[in-house]
Amino acid sequence: MRIGVVHQIRGLGGSGTEQLLGVRLAAAHTREVSNGAARTLELVERSFTDASELPKHLGELVGSAGCDALLGILPVPLSVQAATWSEAEGVLYATGNNNPKVGDGRHSVFHIGVPSEVTAEASMAYLRDELGVGRVAVLHTPGEFQVHAATCMVEAAGQLGMDATAVDIGPGTGRDAGLARAVQDHRSDAVCVMGSDLDRLVELVPTLNRLGEGTRVLLSRGMVCREFAERCGAAGEGYDFIDLYLRSDEAPAEECALMDRVAAADAKLVTTASHGFGWDGLRLLAAALANGPGLDEQVAYLESAGPISGATGILRFDASDHNGHRHDNPTTIARLADGRFVPASKLAR
Repeated sequence: MRIGVVHQIRGLGGSGTEQLLGVRLAAAHTREVSNGAARTLELVERSFTDASELPKHLGELVGSAGCDALLGILPVPLSVQAATWSEAEGVLYATGNNNPKVGDGRHSVFHIGVPSEVTAEASMAYLRDELGVGRVAVLHTPGEFQVHAATCMVEAAGQLGMDATAVDIGPGTGRDAGLARAVQDHRSDAVCVMGSDLDRLVELVPTLNRLGEGTRVLLSRGMVCREFAERCGAAGEGYDFIDLYLRSDEAPAEECALMDRVAAADAKLVTTASHGFGWDGLRLLAAALANGPGLDEQVAYLESAGPISGATGILRFDASDHNGHRHDNPTTIARLADGRFVPASKLAR
């Protein structure tokens, strides 16, 4: 059994590196715990910088390298290209992307990033039901995806009877005094910050702390990482973070296995969502390939397997939707306390 991994780490920053580590750890775990063909699982990796090289690498992985399935660690536009190529060639493809353009009804493509609508619903329910928030300012970094994520947050808040406003935080600190005024003018009880730009969000922390103790802060999933905790220090203590792990004794076996292997790889690492997406993508492909050599058999297995307990929560696929997190919301909330990310709420989990 051979699985090809194609990655443009430069296009994804730290999350790409974390996904790749998750894939490698999952491959080692699969070889150790499996029977049959999965015990001989091989990873064949291809890394590139020039986007025009992607089709060449996909062809080499399936052709000369003899890979049975492909896993992409790619920005969305390139992942759509890889998905289109895989569909045309009849090759099973998996990725951690959550953008629906990646799946788009394709028979051979499965993606497991949590849809923004799903994350927003759980996040706003947490703020309202557990923290008593009625008014929330959704701050977001620039970019199409972040605007979409912020829009989902505002819409989810409105559906719950909350008053929400979205504000683009812009590229640098020059606007932060104005951001603080916008939040205060809105009389927000909480600030939800969406974005994956670590430098910009660390830079924003002093402004968030000047809003006052009564204003709760909920940060995006991408900030659950060692770098954020180290760079913020005491300034980030008590912040809440969108998460997808239970981080407790209640955690399922796959989550525990991922946590253990990440810790063994580097005791200083925080297990992130990106590690989990890489892990679950590899584990799903290995399970599908073990079920049969043909694409139709592999797809039928994933669509009919029912709820699959992954490191990132329950995964469930059907013929109408190949996003595994569409039906079972995996969102949890972590809190930064004493420099560690600890469980704050398991929500619907």
